[in-house]
Amino acid sequence: MQPGPLLTLLGAPALWWQGQEVVLQPKQLALLIYVALEGPCPRADLTELLWGPGRGANLRTALYKLRGLPGAEGWLRDGDLVGVAVATDVAALERACREGRFADALSHLARGETFALGLLAPSAAFEEWLEERRRETSELVRETLRGAAQENRERGAYAQAKAYAERLLARDPLDEASYRLLMRLEHESGDPEAVRSTFERLRTALAEVGGEPAPETLKLRGQLLGADGAGAQGTLLRPGDRVPGRAAGLVGRAELLERLSDAVRTGPTLLHGFGGVGKTALAAEFAAVQLESGPVLWLQAGRSDAPELVDALQRALGLQGNPSASALGAALARERVSLLVVDDVWNGDAVRALRGLLPETLPLLSTSRGRVAGFKRLEVGVLARPDARALLTEVAGVPLPEAEADQICHVLGDHPFALRLAGTQLQKLSVSQLLARLANAPHTLHAPRSWDESESISALLSSSLEGLTDDAYEAFLAVGALASGSVTPELLAHLLRRDTETAEAALAELHAQALAERVARPGSDTVRYALHDLSYSFARQNRALRPQTVVRACSRFVAEHARAFELLDAEIGNLIGALEVAYALGYRAALVDLTANLVVGDAYFSARGHSPRSLKLLEVAVSWAKELGQLERAHHLAGRLGDAHREQYHQFEKALEAYQEGARLARLIRNPSREAILTSICGIAHHYLGQPSDVAFERAYQLAEQANDGLALGQVLQHRGYVAWTSQDWKAMERFNQEALQVARSLHQVRHIDQSRVDYNLFSALLNLGEAKRKLGSFEEAVALRLEALQIANTRQNQLWQAHALQELGEMYSDEQRSVEARSYLLEALALYEANDVQARIQQVQKMLGSLELMELTSS
Repeated sequence: MQPGPLLTLLGAPALWWQGQEVVLQPKQLALLIYVALEGPCPRADLTELLWGPGRGANLRTALYKLRGLPGAEGWLRDGDLVGVAVATDVAALERACREGRFADALSHLARGETFALGLLAPSAAFEEWLEERRRETSELVRETLRGAAQENRERGAYAQAKAYAERLLARDPLDEASYRLLMRLEHESGDPEAVRSTFERLRTALAEVGGEPAPETLKLRGQLLGADGAGAQGTLLRPGDRVPGRAAGLVGRAELLERLSDAVRTGPTLLHGFGGVGKTALAAEFAAVQLESGPVLWLQAGRSDAPELVDALQRALGLQGNPSASALGAALARERVSLLVVDDVWNGDAVRALRGLLPETLPLLSTSRGRVAGFKRLEVGVLARPDARALLTEVAGVPLPEAEADQICHVLGDHPFALRLAGTQLQKLSVSQLLARLANAPHTLHAPRSWDESESISALLSSSLEGLTDDAYEAFLAVGALASGSVTPELLAHLLRRDTETAEAALAELHAQALAERVARPGSDTVRYALHDLSYSFARQNRALRPQTVVRACSRFVAEHARAFELLDAEIGNLIGALEVAYALGYRAALVDLTANLVVGDAYFSARGHSPRSLKLLEVAVSWAKELGQLERAHHLAGRLGDAHREQYHQFEKALEAYQEGARLARLIRNPSREAILTSICGIAHHYLGQPSDVAFERAYQLAEQANDGLALGQVLQHRGYVAWTSQDWKAMERFNQEALQVARSLHQVRHIDQSRVDYNLFSALLNLGEAKRKLGSFEEAVALRLEALQIANTRQNQLWQAHALQELGEMYSDEQRSVEARSYLLEALALYEANDVQARIQQVQKMLGSLELMELTSS
């Protein structure tokens, strides 16, 4: 058959020949459409579909009329099978979409976006077929509009991209994916108000049908607009520790503090109120009093879900894996925790789930702007006017006439934080000057509608910003682009591309203007500056940095400070937040770069461990690195993913899957040494799963030998020794580690081999062989081996190696009940662990020292 006419199905269906519409009867057009889309069909099937059984004459009549159309001899076949050779706009649309030519695809939608053939349906069966075709075509149209929106987004043509997103929503007002696309476009074009409006539009539409936004949409809204991205952080406070958020003086809250004390004794209690009214300060004051009765556990919740809260809780208690409620209860009892504070809760469901894992007798206090079911609620409102005047006068540092102080308090709604800012301003301005600035401030900070003076709070913030230097003003807006509302000078320097001294001076200026709090741990050189809730909300609304800028700055920051773990601790909320933004906006290369800087080698997460959030992002990084063709990087990330599943969460099936993928990637990049090591670790995972491990170990051994790589061979042997240790097969453990030691010694001083890696293998083999000797009763040999390992650590000046060797020696002498030597080694190890802030090891050594003390008491 020769190429024929054009059949358009989008909009009103029609047949076109040489630019002219060919008029057809409905049944003829239906026949032509069906055969054009389905391909050649038997006559009997067409008869039954269009006219019913036994109505073949109708089909013959229709075909007779079609044969009379222009050029039909070239495009119509009407033998036993009826077929046509006509082009359709739907086929052209599908082809353009498949090839990514979305501009061409859009041209096919000029006549319409709907497969509008309902009036032609001659039977129920035909109508059913039409409905299926409508769904397929509708998806093609959606794909076209999504693709066109993305193309324009990548070019920065946000107005056109948003127009296509709106067309998607016009087609389906409940399509959450299209709402999320529109929210991202509005965010990237610098329109946070539009993001809020779009989200509320979705929420209203869903509410009309009894629904609510999906978790994915809520998460995106939090990433684009939320006031917290740092995730849950837990701190176990002991008597004498500084309580987070405690104010220098708490004005006007004495009665509320008494009510709080009574409420907490009767059950879970919630301090509820708008940001800045002093919920955290009140909770901190109560916690400080409670510290006299025992340790207090403080959880900074933010938008964390239940697993993240549990993870933060168990980290603070020194637990690993997936503890049960009984294990959490035992840990809380062991630490004699007298109070749990869950501060700044945005996810009420998460706190309720956490509560279900806690002992009923544990006093529990939360703070939140929202309500939490099951908690007794105490409202923390604005100050009474006399207290508001007292706070304003105290911060101003000068006596204020009552009438003028009343006027300021009235304008600011007696809001504590606003009053503190006003007091700071009054150190430089007169009352009339301050009131004039408040009246003329241009910016708006949105507060709940019940606040008549919400605009004036924003005006006060604008007034506070007016007197800032350019560097301080840029710093303020830069913090608004971060996830946690706080920043160190080191990260700010990368965000603003300034030196660290300039960044710190800018932050110090914000602190002086009461816009930020300076936060530093005793004995630590790391300092961060945290914006108050209202300041941070204002900064986020007016942030000037693009998401890509933030992600890249975070990556440069981590690359520069890769081993400064205490500094990275202070910024981990912002770093995780940057990764989540990169994930939400599809910045694949940026996400992979930043994750690799945090994971690969002796990096942050190797020392600190993963949270549930960071583990999910690591899984994404492995996948995206492969898609980007970065196979070597994907290989290393997969290995670290396996380590996290195995060592931290004891999820051995997931660990095995990650290690196997890492080994496969090593094979693709032709690195048999790395394949040997990953295959060997697969053997460990097989062992923990109760599966045979010999095949994996033999394969790893062969790969290492074929590569002639003694370093890899040594690690394989030590892995086998580790499995022998877990099986308490001390002879096998001795044999494998003896061989590993021999291999490591043979590599010593070989020029072309990295001697730091040789020393690591030698150090590990000596410690492990020492353990085997100890278990076999050769105490002196074990001591000699571990002292040799300590000498290697001393030569390398590696404090963590030194601490590890000292801890092993101390444990050995403790088992022999030689407390003097044991204490000496353990105290040296503890000092080194504390110098490097290795919390898990610190807790281990402290327990050993406690056991030593108990042993001495019982023996004396």
